[in-house]
Amino acid sequence: MFDSLVRFFQMGGFFMFPIVIVLAVGLAIAVERWIHLKRVKDENKKTWDSIHQVLAKGEFDKAREMVSKDTSSMAQMLGMGLARQGAVRRREDIEIAMEESMMEIIPQLEKRTQYLALLSNIAPFSDCLARLWVLSRRLRQLPVQTQPRRHPFSRPVSRQP
Repeated sequence: MFDSLVRFFQMGGFFMFPIVIVLAVGLAIAVERWIHLKRVKDENKKTWDSIHQVLAKGEFDKAREMVSKDTSSMAQMLGMGLARQGAVRRREDIEIAMEESMMEIIPQLEKRTQYLALLSNIAPFSDCLARLWVLSRRLRQLPVQTQPRRHPFSRPVSRQP
């Protein structure tokens, strides 16, 4: 198994190094993002479970106090909505405040995901360069057949016996 992997890597030549580097960096970013998003999801679920009971009872002052002590994304969003809830009673105003807070939270969650898209384009590009390099080497090894040049508008000369 290991021998065939090493042989495969050697056959790929120089261009295997960028592909392996892109793979390693991409996996590192993907694992980091997965761990971070899982942690954020667990924090948000914990926050929602504790605050939902208080909101269901209508204890908005206690809910405001709870979200002010919490640092999760859910607490930030609910904090904006609860701050607006005390000032106005229209549901649309509260929803707008919560949507605005989400516009600040989403970029934090999407951090480094654009690198994954870039890396997913680099690997096939490197593979394409490797294939072109191999083809050019093989074409150089082919024997060259020379034929007499003729004018592009001339007719082929037919030789009859």
